[in-house]
Amino acid sequence: MENHSIFGSRRPCMRNPELDLPSLRFGLGRAFLLAANYFIGHQFVYPFLLSFVVLGLQPEAVEFPLWALIVLHTVTFVTTIWIALPLLKESLVGLRHNFTKTLLTPWVIFPLMYLTSIAVAMLTMWASGQAMPGNENAIDQLFTESPMFTLALTIVFAPIVEELVFRGAFYRYFRSKGYFWLPILLSSLSFALIHISVALTMGNYAELWFIPLYGTLGVFLCVAYEKTGNLYGAILLHFIYNSVSMILAMLA
Repeated sequence: MENHSIFGSRRPCMRNPELDLPSLRFGLGRAFLLAANYFIGHQFVYPFLLSFVVLGLQPEAVEFPLWALIVLHTVTFVTTIWIALPLLKESLVGLRHNFTKTLLTPWVIFPLMYLTSIAVAMLTMWASGQAMPGNENAIDQLFTESPMFTLALTIVFAPIVEELVFRGAFYRYFRSKGYFWLPILLSSLSFALIHISVALTMGNYAELWFIPLYGTLGVFLCVAYEKTGNLYGAILLHFIYNSVSMILAMLA
């Protein structure tokens, strides 16, 4: 009997039946490791351990130097890839099966994604009186200090690591259990929260206004996953969005 719950397996028109195949399963243990590596390892454990190295080499340091940031993100990148290898191999099958579709679909989705993000951002700033999200300001500041590192962070690290975590650990696990709307909600909400997490820890709760903006981006990335049937479609869309955003920021 078909499940008609909003969080269940009722099949919307954009749902990809290839992702419903019983052979495609992503276990809870690996999903938990992916999430823990990012939310606990990258955000807390790795910086804590690295701080001892930084202070040992530069006792006067009050913040991470560039080399330490490179080490931190490299460790997170490598460990994420290692944990997600089965997921990447699964998506590789989908990529080979739908190579042209995987290559072209993100470019079809991107214009609507970008225009929607602009509309949501303008509406949010009008309703809240806030300027740009703190995350965007932080990226702009980092770019003035280290443009090459910022480019690597936004067009390589973020598309790959964030898609493996949010569309992998969150979306893929619950999607493999037959759910559809629930993984979209969870992955998009967690994707939004991580982009305002620094501001929230500093008590800037006005950043909560930007949850719809980042959440909307997360939904489009889920659509790319569904339309292409593999994570590489979502990674490519994320890469395109961040690349265009960085190019426009540099030209502004």
